[in-house]
Amino acid sequence: MPFESLSERIQMSLRRLTGRGRINENDINEMMKEVRVSLLEADVNYKIVKQFTADIKEKALGERVMKSLTPGDQVLKIVNEELIKLMGDEAVPINLKQNGTSVVLVAGLQGSGKTTHVGKLPQLIAKKALEYAKAKNYNLVIIDTAGRLHIDEPLMQELVDIKEIVKPDEILLTVDAMTGQDAVNVALAFHEKLNVTGCLLTKLDSDTRGGAALSIRYMTGIPIKFIGVGEKLDQIEVFHPERMASRILGMGDVLSLIEKASENIDEDDAMKLAERVQKGKFNYNDFLDQIKTIKKMGSLKGLLGLIPGIGSKIRNLNIDDKQFVFIEAIIGSMTKEERK
Repeated sequence: MPFESLSERIQMSLRRLTGRGRINENDINEMMKEVRVSLLEADVNYKIVKQFTADIKEKALGERVMKSLTPGDQVLKIVNEELIKLMGDEAVPINLKQNGTSVVLVAGLQGSGKTTHVGKLPQLIAKKALEYAKAKNYNLVIIDTAGRLHIDEPLMQELVDIKEIVKPDEILLTVDAMTGQDAVNVALAFHEKLNVTGCLLTKLDSDTRGGAALSIRYMTGIPIKFIGVGEKLDQIEVFHPERMASRILGMGDVLSLIEKASENIDEDDAMKLAERVQKGKFNYNDFLDQIKTIKKMGSLKGLLGLIPGIGSKIRNLNIDDKQFVFIEAIIGSMTKEERK
């Protein structure tokens, strides 16, 4: 799960207030001190931390909270709202033409995850690729540029030249979430040269510190449009600030879980399976199908982390998805009759 360490620290500081019938200014100050330390350790920009904690404190000390029957829960609600605002309020769609060929230019540092998340495209000459796509009436061209340092002027100029040639509808900057606050400096440098329209935040499947996700929108104005949650081609998701805030605060992400399920589970098949369970006809063939479906949806630990209240409890639990292979092998060794 993304930001496990940050999530655990913030949840711990909030847990002291939630459920309490009365809180005072000293309680708020103690909580904000812990939240401040948590964010700074997660490598969030100090200016953001200062403003973020000041906004929460101001609202938490308001009459609506202090006189509430559940002040701790009201503070949790405020923290959630401020996290969402910090990361951009709502999901920002990718810029694509209604008609004709849309061009997406992907740029970033070496090793930031560009090629992993754009389909492992070969390094084709941009102009010829665009001409070919238009001749074939393709509606989308993704140009994967070579990784480069933002301080390398000749290579940065090469990006500017490519931009002038292909005139992209979307310029996505891949940012390694594990780089923390330094991602802001990288984003600013690329933004100055290219006028970046969106970020693809990669490597969110590891316990990243969170600095990049919580700093980049506020400091650069560039919206995070996608997040990479693994190395496989389909392990990319639209970035929803409200869902990420919910995950950080341990409230789960039921909407993302529903989306993953709807993308991989056929409704008719699900109804038929439910009937088989009700009639006591569920067998090893059905079980095998369920295992294959779960594997398509991602890691088991990742899926469990989307369920409210589960994420923090399984943080230190080692769930080995390779165990599924052994179960599949056992079922595969059975005869048709034994499976039934």
